[in-house]
Amino acid sequence: MSPRPQPVVRSTRLDGLIREAARRGLDIMDGVLRQTRETLQRQIDQTRDLIARDARARVVSALVQSAPEMRARFPETLQRIFERELGDSPATTTLDAGPSSIKFDQLELMDEQEVQTRISAVSGLQQALMDAENELTELNTLVSAILGFDQVRPERNPFRPEIYVEALQGLIGEMQGDSAAQTQCRQIMVPLLGKSLRPVYQELLVYLKAQKVQPVPYVIQRTAAAPGAVGAGSAPAPAASAQAAPQGS
Repeated sequence: MSPRPQPVVRSTRLDGLIREAARRGLDIMDGVLRQTRETLQRQIDQTRDLIARDARARVVSALVQSAPEMRARFPETLQRIFERELGDSPATTTLDAGPSSIKFDQLELMDEQEVQTRISAVSGLQQALMDAENELTELNTLVSAILGFDQVRPERNPFRPEIYVEALQGLIGEMQGDSAAQTQCRQIMVPLLGKSLRPVYQELLVYLKAQKVQPVPYVIQRTAAAPGAVGAGSAPAPAASAQAAPQGS
């Protein structure tokens, strides 16, 4: 039986942060929907094959029909998942967007839609890392502090990129149109979502700093010590270091 995760400390500052992050979901979805329509329209304009043009036109139609509900539901979906991450059953995963994150033996067990969902998720996470790595690294130090931890716990940050990807993937899976339309939208929308997270993280950092939240440090987990070396838990790493595995909490 896995140990129970360390509980977070609820506070008015944390509740305000959750509301602010969920509210920003509306701007995120507006931008993603607009850019997806523009991308699909460019594809239509550049395609000479009538069958392919008609297929893409059906995707645009499905997106237009689904857009109002997706726009309305994205903030509330984010809020629900944020709250889940603060509870006793968080999805304790960390960002995994490298080449090794797609295992071919796993893909063999998935159907085509599951494969495309996984590939688009990795693409979105890679885009978030490219664009917002510095902001995410700093955000982890402040969010861990406001959650009541004494060191950075990146896997407990309810605003980590995979949470946003999860929320969007769920809505895409419920949108109008067939699975092919959903797959095309997913391939475009999830990377766009990853690209949109940097301004969100910047705003959350401004909010936390205005609340006078003080960062906690990243801590390097040392697995072995030579005779006479400093012990594993004796020194924290600088806060600017890479996202190291946290020590036991």
